[in-house]
Parts: sequence; structure tokens; C-alpha cells
Amino acid sequence: MIRHNPTVSPPRAPELAHDVLDLTPDDARAVGATARDLSRSFVGGSAPLSFTQVALAAHRLPTRIRAFLLDASSRSAQHGITIRGNLVDHAALGPTPEHWSLGETSGSSVHSCVLLLYSALLGHAFGWESQQSGRIVTDVVPSRGFENSLVSASSKLELGWHTEDAFSEFRADRVGLYCLRDAPDAATTVSYARRDQLSSDTVETLSQPRFVIRPDDAHQDATVPPPPMAALVEAVSDPLTLRVDRDFTTAAEGDSEAGAALDELTSVLDVNLYDLPLVPGSLCFLDNRIVVHGRRSFSPRFDGTDRWLKRVNLTADLRRVGPGLRSSGSRVIAVASAAG
Repeated sequence: MIRHNPTVSPPRAPELAHDVLDLTPDDARAVGATARDLSRSFVGGSAPLSFTQVALAAHRLPTRIRAFLLDASSRSAQHGITIRGNLVDHAALGPTPEHWSLGETSGSSVHSCVLLLYSALLGHAFGWESQQSGRIVTDVVPSRGFENSLVSASSKLELGWHTEDAFSEFRADRVGLYCLRDAPDAATTVSYARRDQLSSDTVETLSQPRFVIRPDDAHQDATVPPPPMAALVEAVSDPLTLRVDRDFTTAAEGDSEAGAALDELTSVLDVNLYDLPLVPGSLCFLDNRIVVHGRRSFSPRFDGTDRWLKRVNLTADLRRVGPGLRSSGSRVIAVASAAG
């Protein structure tokens, strides 16, 4: 398994690959005030708030924020949309929990609402029954015993790049990551592939259902073996539309041609990998269709000051994931449908 060499300086984001908005102090206060109002009703879990309530509140955000998100969301080749300068009061936030199940605290609920507010202007938030008990807003924190695992609770092992929930037809269009606390060296990583970086034969092979993508270990009880699928969803526009997970994707058994094509794609994604540092108060909505993402390794302290992100999955069209939802009106993908 190839991982980052810490002696080599990692590349930064390609120019113009991300739309970035820096909040003014007035903007940040307005977002914080709206989020605090919402947090009074926030209950967490699989139905944290009325989504109508969130959407209506989102349209009260400052005009320049709403205009920025509307404009940025229309550019299909952008890797991500970043907003910086949200207010994080570390004293009110409380210590970083050592497990995701402890992440929904009174101090963090306002930040869950910040993420939901921005999300409502870009799409529809949803969760997974098999991941963090169906929570819509999930918590990414280092956990004891998971330091060298292949899931986001890891730390000492670099988290390999991946399409979020690549195994499922109901994977997100965008993944929102909101940094409450950062850690030295623990940058989010992002990569992509262009059509001219792959041979024509490889593109053709990757576009065929010749690959097995397993659910990662964060999906509890998602044991249905997925059928073979394509690792390249769309090969006309640049960047390419991907469906791949570095640690959980293999060629179908005995298919050496598919194995060689996957190796070529892996090499391209390794070469293109760049760092996207997130500092407290910054959040990014990554386009899960055209980029993969991961995280550099770091040493956890387990002293209440560790890295802490809030995360949300978004779909641009709720009807697309509708067949996988566990019930009418739910925003949670059922376990039985996870590998749909």
C-alpha cells in the first residue's frame, strides 16, 4: 500500500480548482446567530431538524453567501466549494470526543446547524443506516484502537483516497467537511483524473462493470456483496467522473486486464493527489463525482484537543436516492439498500 512520503512537500490545490469565499466578520456573526437559533431545536441523529425549517433559515443568510453558493454550484469542473471564517468558540465547543458516538454535544450542535444551513443551499442532506447509527451530520474524530484502521477514525495511518461510499448507487454528489479543530500534518487530500492521463484502452476497461468495490469498515452491517461495477462513470468531460476507493476496490477475480487498468488509474490519482488544509472555521463541499479525497496521517493526542470535523452527504436530486431510503419522508439510506 503506497502512502505519502512525509519528507516530500505535497502539492497544493490546482489554481482555480476551488471556489473560495472568505466571510467578513459581519457575515460570520450572521451565520452564527442563525445557526444558534436553529440549534435550539436540534436533536441530532437521523432527523436532527425539520429540513423545511433549515431551508427557510438558509435563505435568511447574507446575500453574498447565497449568491456565492448559487454561482459556485453551477461550475461542473470545480473540485470543491470552500467557505472560510466561520466562528468557532473552543471553550463553548468543549473537548474533542474520542469516539463519534460522543460528538453530538450541546457545544457542537450549533456547528452541525452551520453545516446544515450551507448544505441546504447546495442540495439535500442524507445519512446511512449502516454508518454512525443513521446520523445526518456525522463526526470525524480520531479514536483509540482505530489509529491504523482504514476508516476516518484512523490517525497514524494515512486515509486512502476514495469516492465517498463508492460501493453504492446512492453515494453523495457532494461531501461537506467542516473543521472545528485541526491537527498538525492532518490535511485533507484531494485527487482527480483527466482524460488525457489515461490510455484509450484503460478508459474503455474502466468504463465496464469489471470491478468490485466493497463497503468500507465504517459501514456496519452492510454485508451485501456488491455486483461488479465500472470504476469510471463518465469519460467525456474533464475531470473524469469516478467511482473508486483505493483500499476497497479490486478488479473482478481473474480479470488481469481490469487489474492493469485499475493500476493505471491508481497511479494517476496518486500523482495528482494534493493537500487541502482545513483550519477551524473552514468548510469545504467536495464534488464526490469528480474528485476523491482522503487524509494525511497524524499523531493523535487524546487530550480533548484533537482534530474534529463535522461531515454531511448531499444529493442534488433527492429522487435519485429515494429508492434507497428506509421509509417515506426519511433521509437515511437503509442497510438493505446500501449496496444498491
